[in-house]
Amino acid sequence: MNLNLVKRLVIGSLTGGILGYLIINPIFMVLDEELSKSGFSIIETILLSFTTKHLRTVFVIIVLGLITGFFMGLYSYRVNFFYKKAHFLSITDELTQIPNRRYFTNELTKEIERSKRFSTTLSLIILDIDKFKYYNDTYGHNFGDNILQSIAKFLSETIRKIDFVARYGGDEFVIFMPETEKSMANVLAERLQKELSQYSFKNHELPIKNTVSIGIASFPNDAKNIDELMHNADVALYKAKREGGNRFCNFKKK
Repeated sequence: MNLNLVKRLVIGSLTGGILGYLIINPIFMVLDEELSKSGFSIIETILLSFTTKHLRTVFVIIVLGLITGFFMGLYSYRVNFFYKKAHFLSITDELTQIPNRRYFTNELTKEIERSKRFSTTLSLIILDIDKFKYYNDTYGHNFGDNILQSIAKFLSETIRKIDFVARYGGDEFVIFMPETEKSMANVLAERLQKELSQYSFKNHELPIKNTVSIGIASFPNDAKNIDELMHNADVALYKAKREGGNRFCNFKKK
């Protein structure tokens, strides 16, 4: 059973039981006081208290409190579970199961602000699959989906822990690298380009080679804000595409 669920049920049940006891305890104390006035000893008072009809009331209320607390804990768990699930779906690309464009944009905006504050360099990589439309049209959309899923998995496993990868849309993926100069981004880009060009995608036992084009830009050297950064990395990407693909290019100011 889920440990988070168990924890919430236990806390809810105990809370309900304690609340039930606190509700009935004043009545119980009044009863003890009345019995003490009658001349019984403390031990006799306790024994008589536990043999009165009020004991049933105490027991019932505490049990009801436990049951109520149990269901409150269950309800709390379900609300928390569905909230987390909804949040995950809102920031995750359904096909590739990596962050989507909206989440990427939000995180990149934060990272740019952080770079400004600490005067560090941020590098951005945009990766596009060469001739993806041809493979989609020739081998079917399922095969195209398999390519996207495989590349997303490869990118997620290849980047550093501090880097952030997302599917930007269509056959484009983006990676931002905090505290990273463009020269270091080139090292990753070259590795991605070479390894993906050697990767074989299988369609009905037919191995198919695919390549990628990559564009790189950095902040603040190449851009002053997120829009310029994305645009300039895109310019570098299309330069790589125009030169025949299967390569990476850096953005260069004219």
